[in-house]
Amino acid sequence: MRTRLWIVLALSALVLSACNFPGMQATDLPPAENIETIAAKTIAAQQTILAGTPRPTITPAAVTLLPQETTPPPPPPTDTAAPGAPSSTPRPTDTPGTPCNRASFVADVTVPDDTAFRPGDKFTKTWRLKNTGSCTWTTSYALVFADGDRMGAPDAVPLTVSVAPGQTVDLSAELTAPDTLGTYQGNWQLKDDKGKTFGIGDKADKTFWVRIKVTLPGGITYDFLAQASSATWEYDTGTETGALTYNGADDDPHGVAKIKRDLKLEDGRTTGTVLFTMPPHNNNGSITATYPPYTVYSGDYLKGLLGFQAESDGSCGPGQAVFIIRYKLTSDGTVHTLGDWRDSCDGKLVKVNVDLSSLNGEEVQFILVFDADGDYHGDRGVWSSLRVER
Repeated sequence: MRTRLWIVLALSALVLSACNFPGMQATDLPPAENIETIAAKTIAAQQTILAGTPRPTITPAAVTLLPQETTPPPPPPTDTAAPGAPSSTPRPTDTPGTPCNRASFVADVTVPDDTAFRPGDKFTKTWRLKNTGSCTWTTSYALVFADGDRMGAPDAVPLTVSVAPGQTVDLSAELTAPDTLGTYQGNWQLKDDKGKTFGIGDKADKTFWVRIKVTLPGGITYDFLAQASSATWEYDTGTETGALTYNGADDDPHGVAKIKRDLKLEDGRTTGTVLFTMPPHNNNGSITATYPPYTVYSGDYLKGLLGFQAESDGSCGPGQAVFIIRYKLTSDGTVHTLGDWRDSCDGKLVKVNVDLSSLNGEEVQFILVFDADGDYHGDRGVWSSLRVER
């Protein structure tokens, strides 16, 4: 079909071109029906020729798939910005480096938290720290008090050795427990050679501390029998006063003060160790003991038993006396009476139980007085188990 179309087109072109041939006129052209006849005959002749010519066999060609050509990505743009100019490409944020001065707490070498001390006790607190910074701690660095309870601490304690990054060191401060019962905490840091303070933690802004409890042990906190030899003993006859020899002879006319044991008491019991006293051999005479200072705290009680030594048959004669306990404030020297107990040989002991809490924090000197209260005969006074306890 395609071939026929080409033949028709060719003949049409030939006819049209003939119009331009010299000497040929339009009237010389065959009629239109003759043109169609000629074309038809020409097409028939071409078909006859083609029918006699063998057509070539078209064999499909083998197709080889070649790798797809990949266009390489364009190279990254070169940063040609002037130094200091902002880059068009975002850069990652830098990680901060290790600070120059930083420490970490390792251990309490001495005085763990809430260690108990008596009022006024001196102690050494030692911390073990590690240098986690990038700078060496030289001897120009110091351990410094930050805030809280100072406990007698100095402002600063210079380091005695250099501590390189990664090393540990033991640092100490000499401290004193406060005089009042309670819990106390002092906070500490370090100071560098430029006077800048730093501490522990990632930001080097935390303190390390010492925390103690100021208490007194339970039980007996002051024993009058154990302290008797340290007391100042005096006698008063009413007309004469003077120093009384402690642990003197039993027949000393100025009086007697000594520790005895295994005495028979007016109630029939036999004593252990007791403080034994007798007044001067004068009516209305007395002996007095002023004891070493003691600081009183809330919860302290003065306790003991008072009475007379009896004869072997249990009698104690006309014994009658007054047991007096006073105290003197060391702050102003004033003397006050805690109590006085008038006793006679009646077969009963007097129990002493005085709450001293109102004197909390006061330093006092206890004063014992044994007064004949008239006739001194038979006045063999016994202070049994006299103590302060908590």
